[in-house]
Amino acid sequence: MKLGFIGFGNMSMAMVEGLKASKKFNMENIYASAQNKEKLKNNCEKLKINATKDNQDCIDKSDLIFIGVKPESLHTLNLDFKGKPVISMAAKTNFESLETFFGPQNFYRIMPNLNVKQNMGVIALSHQYEKNLELYYTLSLLGHVYEMEEHMISGFIALAGSSPALMYRFIDALSDAVLDEGFTKQEALEIVSYTMMGSAQTVLNAKESPKTLVEKVSSKGGTTIEGLKVFDDYHFEDTMKKAARAIIDKDKMGMF
Repeated sequence: MKLGFIGFGNMSMAMVEGLKASKKFNMENIYASAQNKEKLKNNCEKLKINATKDNQDCIDKSDLIFIGVKPESLHTLNLDFKGKPVISMAAKTNFESLETFFGPQNFYRIMPNLNVKQNMGVIALSHQYEKNLELYYTLSLLGHVYEMEEHMISGFIALAGSSPALMYRFIDALSDAVLDEGFTKQEALEIVSYTMMGSAQTVLNAKESPKTLVEKVSSKGGTTIEGLKVFDDYHFEDTMKKAARAIIDKDKMGMF
């Protein structure tokens, strides 16, 4: 099975890096094309994959075609997919829009996050007509795959596609908050990150709800409850809901 990436930006590179890290995919079977030929050549050499001369050459040499260009640039592509499966990574672009740009094809939509680089990605997969086991296997090397109806993808973007940025901001802000207590920035980042990893694993393993786990960490008159009071004062849950809704609404609006 040979993979082709049309557009080799951050997400496409993260996926290829994850496939390399998995040690279960032959990197010689990956092809990529991009506008910046020099940058493409350097990135492909580093990852031990094949740079192609143009987009059509990438398609011709591949079995599964991943479209990794920005949504706003899709209409500029003039491609012959030759009936091969086409996998779009674009937000704000549904199957109907893809058909407008490229005509009827065997389309799939995926929504990975950058954690695929560490094989810890969370990936949405939606198929227009039929499942593709080779595609599912490839994505499973990168993390957890959730098959879903297309209308659910906007919500998934809030849960997993965009949410890493929210979590990075939380990690950064909490680590900054203790620098006056003698910690270096790097020490604080590591402590918060490891704590977030452990807390997430606890949620996955626990029979209790997250709210119950919050109560277990908190005790009357203790330190934790003081921080939670500040969350309440500044409407933390409401802020998170508003952030998620803004992400969802932006995706549903489409490109225009």
